[in-house]
Amino acid sequence: MKLVISKNLKTFKQMLSIIGSIGSETNMVLDETGMNMFVTTAGSVASKVTFDNSFFDEYTINDIEEKYGVFLNDLQEPLKRINKEVIIENNNGRINISSGGDKYTIPILEDVQTTINRLPEIEYKYNVSLTLKMLSDVVDKIRMTKGTVITFFEEDGVLKASSVNGMRKATVEITKSNGLSDRLPFGIDLLNPILLKDEVSIKLFLGKDKPLTVDYLKNNAHLIFVLAPRVGEEE
Repeated sequence: MKLVISKNLKTFKQMLSIIGSIGSETNMVLDETGMNMFVTTAGSVASKVTFDNSFFDEYTINDIEEKYGVFLNDLQEPLKRINKEVIIENNNGRINISSGGDKYTIPILEDVQTTINRLPEIEYKYNVSLTLKMLSDVVDKIRMTKGTVITFFEEDGVLKASSVNGMRKATVEITKSNGLSDRLPFGIDLLNPILLKDEVSIKLFLGKDKPLTVDYLKNNAHLIFVLAPRVGEEE
């Protein structure tokens, strides 16, 4: 394996930051189409990011499929110190990360086991387009209640979110909407990994007794974020 990342380094760091906020370990799985990484936490949140081979400035693998278990923090820490072209390659049972004269080596783990091995295939009747910044701004406003649950619902053709904590209540408009008939509660803090001030468009999928799913595509990197509902815990 040899990966060279230059033009999309900022996006690569961003995607690693998201999944690194969800889980501590992952498998880097590479084939001829590109690389994917999958993480879960406590059965509540799961995420998969897929980097198309065209995402990289250079993408080389030696087998039909290659898999390398890693601690996500091990990948992230060197990248925090690199702002130009980075090279990631396997060498004698370790991962080498280099940029210019700077070189870092991290261990390869045995096959990493997660709570679930793949994202669930779910059919949704409802989805809406917005940006990550819009979603992040909504949650920022909702947090004034200091509550733990955010509820999404539709009212008068507008998707809204609300949170209640004792005498405190906040209701915030998100975007025009049509087709959501239920009130859907989720844990506010579990949304944290996906809350970025990024203007890139996303799709938000919602449904009764179904997870919240965010579908996010940027620079040939595709991230899916899935959050389990708070069943029976409405406002």
